[in-house]
Amino acid sequence: MTHVTLLGKERAAPFVFAAGHGFDKLRALLNLWKGLQQNGAVAEAIDYVATEYRRRAVRAARESTD
Repeated sequence: MTHVTLLGKERAAPFVFAAGHGFDKLRALLNLWKGLQQNGAVAEAIDYVATEYRRRAVRAARESTD
């Protein structure tokens, strides 16, 4: 059984934004996506992940030039 969790770091810890479980990683991610759809949180999740990705990419780029 595989578990995937999207944690909300801007909220009080531990805040699980979404979770999915499945036989393999693909099914776990699909279940996570279905849960986001059912809760009407797809746009919020995409925005959160994109913001975190940009923040980490900028930090990694700065650290690699130091």
